[in-house]
Amino acid sequence: MPKRRESCGRAVPAAVLTVVVGMCVVSGGCAGYRTLWSSESRSPDSKEVARAESIVTNEGLSIVTSIQTNVFLSSVPGSSGRMMILQLADATDAPEDTHVQMNWETPTHLVLTYTGNQAITFEAVKCGEVVISVRVPTVQPTSDGPDGIQRGKVAPPPPPGGSPSP
Repeated sequence: MPKRRESCGRAVPAAVLTVVVGMCVVSGGCAGYRTLWSSESRSPDSKEVARAESIVTNEGLSIVTSIQTNVFLSSVPGSSGRMMILQLADATDAPEDTHVQMNWETPTHLVLTYTGNQAITFEAVKCGEVVISVRVPTVQPTSDGPDGIQRGKVAPPPPPGGSPSP
């Protein structure tokens, strides 16, 4: 009399589940990313370069799609690698929500100013000899609208070495 396999009934659904989960992981991994924009800024002495890019990951998988804006710093001579110095998340894919302005005040002081609906998830204050400052533009109130709601506008960052305009 043949032996009855009770585990066989459980093995088939487990195998199907494993294949389905595997396909989801592979298809999610294959979705990769899409660059929305990128920009570079060289230090005044051309020894360092800051590169900012905004990417969409896992696009099409609505529950796990994310927008990240990353800023990296690398040395120009040798260019052996780059170090992340700022990461922003939770932005929409609108360009105004993912913008990062990079200004070198000196060869060793980089100022990053970001706008939009983003949260800092990583921030370095120094990388090698470069000191990094992160600024968020302030919202200046304007006159009330016809509905009684006070409107605001984002003030541009102050000019390097200057004070904000009134």
